[in-house]
Amino acid sequence: MSDHKREMRSNELTTSSGIPLKSVYTPEDLEGWDYSKDLGMPGEFPYTRGVYPEMYRKFPWAIRQTMGYGSGGETAQRWRDLLATGGQIGYGGEPVNSIVFDGPTIWGYDSDSPKAAYQIGKIGVPIDHYEDFLPLLEGFPLDKGFTNLVIFNPSVPLLAMYIAAAKKRGYSVADLRGSGNNDYFRTHIALRVRLLDLKGQLRLCMDILDYAIKNMRNSSAILDRINRINMIFLILLIS
Repeated sequence: MSDHKREMRSNELTTSSGIPLKSVYTPEDLEGWDYSKDLGMPGEFPYTRGVYPEMYRKFPWAIRQTMGYGSGGETAQRWRDLLATGGQIGYGGEPVNSIVFDGPTIWGYDSDSPKAAYQIGKIGVPIDHYEDFLPLLEGFPLDKGFTNLVIFNPSVPLLAMYIAAAKKRGYSVADLRGSGNNDYFRTHIALRVRLLDLKGQLRLCMDILDYAIKNMRNSSAILDRINRINMIFLILLIS
């Protein structure tokens, strides 16, 4: 028989946020509790029961695979194949496209740079010019579908090239629907892609948000929802 003794858990339990938890709750714990204020209806403040009244009974889970490899044309063929077989579907049934870029593009190098050797089209699609977006987006309804650009440091030039390509295809900036990464905190700390200092990166991030809010009202301000939390930490870090 093993001599190992199992350690008993402490009776003092807390959540990951340090909030104390009782071992059992009774109606007495609801004294002073207000249904409207503390729970609310689904889709209403304080959103404890979901941000939409019917949640995923009405909006099924999105099916969105991040993709990018080879050339823009090869990546486009991939999302077409997935769309034809029931993949790449958004919450409302609209087609979705989630694009990731290769290492040289993320680091701000053109594909003909010696530093980009052997990395072109690996782990993402290479974009050197706005015309590289044209085959990548060919046939995709930018005003009805949803495009997610997985961008790290070069957010400004890639967003500008995306907009230029969309205009070339006849769309206005206000038509564009989608979201993207604009999280320099994660880029700087976790990925160590550092093209500017933190203050410069924050300035670019805020400029992108300002432009998107004013001109791209159908897009998610080019900032992933979860990354808004990271931006708070970034502001605190450099202030």
